[in-house]
Amino acid sequence: MAKDPFLDPRIAPKGQTTASAAPEVNDGSMPDPAWSKDIRDYYNSVMQEPVPQEFLDLLAKIASDSSE
Repeated sequence: MAKDPFLDPRIAPKGQTTASAAPEVNDGSMPDPAWSKDIRDYYNSVMQEPVPQEFLDLLAKIASDSSE
């Protein structure tokens, strides 16, 4: 049975080598794109925000309803 190149990244589509078929991974030798710092900073700022009380109340209600 033939393997599907879209499901198996080790198999290259016609006209491509396996290296060009595989997704690129930044091994540290390439600089990060300029926008990546902005995204990382935004993510870190969101992680510092407290969980809204309404959400905590909802979780507590769900936990108490499921234990009954």
